[in-house]
Amino acid sequence: MKVFISFDYEGIGGVTSWVEASGLPEQDRLATEEINAFCRGIRRSVPDAEIVLCDSHALGRNILWDRLEEDVTLIKGYPRNFYMMEGIDSTFTHLVLFGYHSPAGGGGMMEHTYSGSSVYGISVNGEPVDEGIINAYLAGEFKVPVSFVYGDDVTRDFLSPKVPEARFLVSKRAISKFAGVMLPRRELLNKLEREGEMLKENRGTLLSLKVPGRMEIEFRDALQGYMCSVIPGAELVHPRKIKVQFQNAQEMYRYLMSVVYICSGAKEIR
Repeated sequence: MKVFISFDYEGIGGVTSWVEASGLPEQDRLATEEINAFCRGIRRSVPDAEIVLCDSHALGRNILWDRLEEDVTLIKGYPRNFYMMEGIDSTFTHLVLFGYHSPAGGGGMMEHTYSGSSVYGISVNGEPVDEGIINAYLAGEFKVPVSFVYGDDVTRDFLSPKVPEARFLVSKRAISKFAGVMLPRRELLNKLEREGEMLKENRGTLLSLKVPGRMEIEFRDALQGYMCSVIPGAELVHPRKIKVQFQNAQEMYRYLMSVVYICSGAKEIR
């Protein structure tokens, strides 16, 4: 059993704003506790399970390495060409989407798609996608199924029809973008441990990306669209939208990361 955990911050329990998810030591401690509870559950049922944790929020500096459960491999820092999925390969048996959130416009807490300041929405082969679906497509290319998703109730409602064999744990119930109903902390940690224990019983859903395919990325302003149209193969179909054709999931992901890098530079133009 080899588990790849892709960690994001917005969907974990106890967090309601990007201020809380931006390097506050106390919040990082709580995030690490939630990860640890889940990993303890995995090890309780499969003591020799191999666990790789990819810290994938912002610059990947959120999980406290010195407080992480023993023998969990941590991938941290930025930039990374495969960002939220850096390190995924065909040796993994399970993909865990931990702390995930709904896409831009989805109505969940801290909703966005890869870059809240740059990207308004992404579609793949004509279907709106969130970070979870994009990452699951990349894992699917390596034959790794989505086995467990942890996030708010809106994230569950968006993803569950697409990965019906995956288990879900709701971390909180969304009221608005920056407000939600939190479960009691100990109750949530106990549930995470139980879900970790049950992970071995569920191989999850394997998502297969139809290729060759098409990705459309809509930006928040025309500057971002124009700057990203310089990417080889990109077509500017609207002042705020580009279209790219891809041959496989890895190529799709590289296009996406090119957009993220370019939009980081666009912020400096005023």
